[in-house]
Amino acid sequence: KITGEAYAHSYKNLWGIDTKIVRFSNVYGKYDFSIRFTPKLISALKRDEKFEIYGEKKSMSFTYIDDCVAGTLAVVDNWDKLPMEINVSGEGQDKLIDVAKMVKEMMKSKSEITIGETLPGEVWNYAADISVIKGVGFKPKHDIKSGMKESIDWYLQKLR
Repeated sequence: KITGEAYAHSYKNLWGIDTKIVRFSNVYGKYDFSIRFTPKLISALKRDEKFEIYGEKKSMSFTYIDDCVAGTLAVVDNWDKLPMEINVSGEGQDKLIDVAKMVKEMMKSKSEITIGETLPGEVWNYAADISVIKGVGFKPKHDIKSGMKESIDWYLQKLR
C-alpha cells in the first residue's frame, strides 16, 4: 500500500498526472476467501471451532464490499472536487470482540471466542474519517450488522 501511494505521489509530482489514493478500511463481504478477519471468523463459527481475537480492545472501521464499489464510483464521478487522498469506509468503529459475538449469535454457533495478546506492530484502534467522501454525497449503505448478515448468507452458500 505504501509503495502504491508513493507511486501515485511521484506520478503527480513528476509528470502532473492527476491521481487519487483511495483508502479502504477493513473491507469484508462476498468473494473474499482469504485469512482475513471476516472469512476466517465465519468459517470457524460455521464449524463450531474456537476463534481467537488478538486484543480485547481492538476496534476498527469496517467497509462492506458493495460500499467500496459505491465509494470508488463516487470518487470517479467527483474526481475534480476531491483531494488526492480519500478514505472510504462504513460509518463508525466496532470492537472485533463485539463483531465476533454478534456473528456468533447470528449463526447460532457454539464456538468459543477467546482473547489473545495484541500482535506486535498491529493497529488496534482505527476509525476512518470519511467526511471528505461524504461531502460529495457518498453514504455507506451497510452498517456492520447488515453487512455481516449479507456476508454470512454468501459464505454459507459457498462453504458447504
